Amino acid sequence: MQKGAAERKPGETDDELLHKVGTGNWRAVRLLDYPVDRILEAAGAWKAQAAGIVKPWLVWCAHPDWAVLQQKLVLSAGWTPIVGFDPRVSHVPIVPGSLRIDFNEQLQLPLMYPHFPVELAFMWIDKIAFWHSDFLLAHDMMERVATQFESLPQGECFVTHPGHPIRTRLKWLLNAKDARYWELLGCTTKEASKSQWDNGTSWWMNFQDHPNCPDKVEYERRAKCYYDHGSGIRYWHQKCGGRVRFIYETEIAHGHFTKIGNPDFKRSIPAGQSDSLRLMEQDMSRNFGLVEAAKKMRIEDLLSSD
Repeated sequence: MQKGAAERKPGETDDELLHKVGTGNWRAVRLLDYPVDRILEAAGAWKAQAAGIVKPWLVWCAHPDWAVLQQKLVLSAGWTPIVGFDPRVSHVPIVPGSLRIDFNEQLQLPLMYPHFPVELAFMWIDKIAFWHSDFLLAHDMMERVATQFESLPQGECFVTHPGHPIRTRLKWLLNAKDARYWELLGCTTKEASKSQWDNGTSWWMNFQDHPNCPDKVEYERRAKCYYDHGSGIRYWHQKCGGRVRFIYETEIAHGHFTKIGNPDFKRSIPAGQSDSLRLMEQDMSRNFGLVEAAKKMRIEDLLSSD
């Protein structure tokens, strides 16, 4: 059935759209007519590489030193780091006990966000925990979250609920234009991921352009939702009977070393340019000291060399 029409933004080039495909953006996929079958074929190849991994946790290397610390933190909780990476990163260090997977090996996109393996979890893994590349947890919270993730049943997923749990929900009741669930910290299962795919809901941006969006009426309804990552997961929960458990941002925000709400943030790209062109390694080096971040989270013991 004919759906609504995705439109280019003024001056939006094919190269910029290809970068946006790498961030996980269904509008870009649709505008470029990028083959979804190629994406699924690539995801199917990841399964053999991850076979036999117990308690996998996705660590996305956008900065080598931060990725090492995240791997050590995951290992300290008894999980196995699955290390993917931004293809623009300078190098990808692997801590003993971690597994490196080049999720971009077949697709060769100019960049890739962790939303790719998370979105396509049903193709390659039974359960996968994940977090942002610029995020850390204290040991006690790491153990608590790891225990919660381990007990997560098939068909459900953990998401980060933005902001204050009560105030944010009240705000969304009045105006839901920026309503979404967040992938700052989460965990998904194969059955939840497959349900999201089948329903045409998504971790990716502009989920109304998902190939499984059923019809024009539903397209127009979904197009009114927030465009950003995770909006489709909230829709899955609210409209499709999806089962979601929450981690509240207020409990973990102090471990997020981000440009969000940071007026002194030094950007790697000029203001106004698409975040798809952002160089995370430069941003993290310019704005956040890893030693100071580790001390803030009381995990400086993991900084010592092995």
